[in-house]
Amino acid sequence: MTENKKASDKDYSEMTACQLKNEGPNPEIDKLFNNPQFVCGNCGSQTHSAANLCNPEPL
Repeated sequence: MTENKKASDKDYSEMTACQLKNEGPNPEIDKLFNNPQFVCGNCGSQTHSAANLCNPEPL
């Protein structure tokens, strides 16, 4: 059986902060930037998960 996915079911967990910022306002994306634990050594973006940064460093 195949699983039906809606366009709104997009998985943002592996996208980088730069890609996420280009997605526009979205409550699911905003969650990834709440309570940042890591900073990108390249662009300075801060996210909760290192997976969303191309060069993550702990804060």
